[in-house]
This record gives sequence, C-alpha cells and structure tokens, in this order.
Amino acid sequence: MSGTHPAIVIREAATKQDFAVFAALIGEYVEWCVSQCGNDEVLVREVFGSQMVGREMADPKAYYGRPHGCVFLAEAGGAFAGCGAYRALDATRCEMKRLFVRAAWRGSGTGRRLCQEIIASARRDGYRAICLDTMDWMAGARTLYRSLGFHARPPYREYPAAIADRLRFIELPLVVELSSNPRQ
Repeated sequence: MSGTHPAIVIREAATKQDFAVFAALIGEYVEWCVSQCGNDEVLVREVFGSQMVGREMADPKAYYGRPHGCVFLAEAGGAFAGCGAYRALDATRCEMKRLFVRAAWRGSGTGRRLCQEIIASARRDGYRAICLDTMDWMAGARTLYRSLGFHARPPYREYPAAIADRLRFIELPLVVELSSNPRQ
C-alpha cells in the first residue's frame, strides 16, 4: 500500500447507495477470488453459488441490514477501500460475511479494523458468538482471524461435498463465561 492514502474511516452502511457500493465491492471480491484460484475456479464458483451471492447482492439490505445484521464500509478520501458484514445465524450466533479489502489497501490494517468493528457491533447486538467460513487457500485471512481470537469449529452450514473439505469453519466467543468457582 502506498503511504499516500488518506485515513480509513469505517462506517455502517445506511443508505441505498451504501448498499449498492457494498454489492459492487462484493462483485469485485468474487472476481478477485476467481483470479486467485487458477485451475480451481470451480471451487470459488461453487462456494459463492451455494451461498447465493447473486441473490444476496440484488438486495443486500434484505440479507445484511438491520435488525438482524449490519454492513460496514471502509472509506478513504471518498474512495471505498473495503467492506464487511454480519448476519444472524440464530438468536445467539451471527456469521461474519463478505469481508473484502481492495488491493491498494491490503496491508494497511483495513481488514483488521473492519473485523474489529464487526465484532464490536455483533457484541453490542447481544450475540454470544460470531462464526465464519473461509477457503483453505486464504492464508492471510486465516492468520488475521486467528490473531483476533477465532478458533476452529465444526461446520455450522452445509456445502456441496465437492467443496466442503476446502473450507475452514471458525468461531469467536463474544461473551466471557464467568466461572462458578470463586477461586478462579
């Protein structure tokens, strides 16, 4: 990343235009994933196809808007650097989705800041855990998630058998359970 970028501001998507920007960024994300997979393009198409990304991005507010989710945009001097979202899985767990940082801002801490905002917002919304899945080849993303405290967990959703073993499922508890033992 060039040192000439203005400071990143992370903000919650609120307007129709914000959700349109989110959908456009996710379109870039899918194309980036395809470009990174070389001969494994089928993996990406299957993952995003089974998640119905096209339908989600036709109306992202319906899938990720309040009250059961939230979208965040990372903006720098009028340009969008990235995005991320979460949505309810059930009453106590949510799922982080669609984290993407454009190439020019990778390495700037934008992805970490988006994750931290998503985690903080999910915690404020009362979720007890946040889950996500990521592809096995996304080593940088997995390193970021581990550094934030995520740990491996069993799959929480089904994928086609041809790709299920290529996904990694992780989770971060959002509440600390207090021990009933007064000495701990």
